[in-house]
Amino acid sequence: MKYETNFVINQNEFIDLYKNQDLHPHSIVIENSDYRKIQNEIVKIAFLNLNKNDLKDDFLYVFCLYEYLKDYNLLNEMLDKLIDNDFVYAHYYKGLCYKYGYGIEQNLELAFKHFKIGYEANDVCACYEYGLIVIETDEFAGKKILDICEKVNYPEALNKIGEYFLEGEYFPKNEELGKDFFRRAALQKNFDALYNIGVQMIKEDKKASLISALGFFDYIAKRYHAKAIYMIGHIYETTPELGLSPIDAVEWYKKSAELNCFEAIFALGRCYEEGIGVKKDLEKSFAYYESLINDDYPNACYKVGCFYFNGIVVDEDKKKALNFFEKAALKENSESINMLGYYYENGIVVKKDLEKAYEYYKKSAELENSEALKNIGLFYEQGIVVEQSNNEAFNYYKKSAELNNSEAQNYLGQFYFNGIGVEQDEKIALYWFIKGAKNNNISAAFNAAICYEEGIGTFVDYGEAVKYYKIAASKDDQDALKKIDTFKKNIFGKWVKKQ
Repeated sequence: MKYETNFVINQNEFIDLYKNQDLHPHSIVIENSDYRKIQNEIVKIAFLNLNKNDLKDDFLYVFCLYEYLKDYNLLNEMLDKLIDNDFVYAHYYKGLCYKYGYGIEQNLELAFKHFKIGYEANDVCACYEYGLIVIETDEFAGKKILDICEKVNYPEALNKIGEYFLEGEYFPKNEELGKDFFRRAALQKNFDALYNIGVQMIKEDKKASLISALGFFDYIAKRYHAKAIYMIGHIYETTPELGLSPIDAVEWYKKSAELNCFEAIFALGRCYEEGIGVKKDLEKSFAYYESLINDDYPNACYKVGCFYFNGIVVDEDKKKALNFFEKAALKENSESINMLGYYYENGIVVKKDLEKAYEYYKKSAELENSEALKNIGLFYEQGIVVEQSNNEAFNYYKKSAELNNSEAQNYLGQFYFNGIGVEQDEKIALYWFIKGAKNNNISAAFNAAICYEEGIGTFVDYGEAVKYYKIAASKDDQDALKKIDTFKKNIFGKWVKKQ
């Protein structure tokens, strides 16, 4: 099995290098700032050399049909012709067509068959795809096949093995080893590996790392890597400290969405839903989310379910919403699993079943969903289905609060305030009330205000008290409104009125 790597060429060198050496098209890296122009030139070269009774020329055209032209009907015709002529490399592309349903009906069994034929003929690309399928049912055999790809330095395999190490899937979890595989693949200009390196840099949460990550994403974005373009948008949206704008983020998301990046399409739905970088438009938001449901994108199914559940831009339909939540739950979407628990807890279009509700909450909590963790805490506090336990309730509220759930932050503050399931500590109670208030929880804001008004866990500070009463009052909390009125009349007088 031969796999040459790291050939960096221009379009004039491409055809000669391809015809005169035993190279697979994926070993070629074409470097030019005008990448689309280069692609078009390659297609022209391939077409001019077509039908000259040279299977390699035909295969070059197949490569262009798949990578650039996306003409999958013609692609399948060409592949069948090559396979009839026993050209083994064609089995790899035929397998991809069956795997993804390109120009033919999706059929994973036939995909497996073609990848296996390519593997047995020593085609490293087919070997890689064959290994990915085998490892799902036979971990030992699958790893041996991927090991073959690694030994010939096949970049796609190096990148995938890196992902496995990073996630602890099939291989022992080892982040450093995973990153090392990414670097090996990146040296061969593997765009997915460069993307993964950029993602790891973002996780370091340092300004210098973010700037470096932008450099990686920008390099492969110029090669029309949809996820890299999306990640540039993500950085623009989430790191204002770099002087970046959410408005520009939306433009990056749109560029990525044009390349059918699901994450970018979902991000656009979120931006229009929340008014991030654009004027809030719930109809546009729903349209973006809805465009993803046929692709079973779980986050979008959850969002569409929420729109139907709450009757936002569509007629309220709890049963239809349930269908979307169930669909997303099958893909391990924690928010949807939590919503299924809510349905069964409250008997919404299903028979009320608290034990079933608990099981859904528990499953969602295991996926670290903050709302589900809070709900499990409530079950323990109230002794619903489980034995009542303030200690367990405290533990679940704490996990949820640390994931920034505002209700749990308020409940945790109350437990510390009253010494329930934990030693009483008014200072820590105030800390959690403030955290909840900053997340716009009315009860937490009111509780923080009382602490400042009465000097509980802190010094008396009427200014801070009024600040937190105002947060509660902004949600029309009547008790908070009365408190503010009392402060105006009896404590601050005219000075407060002028504010």
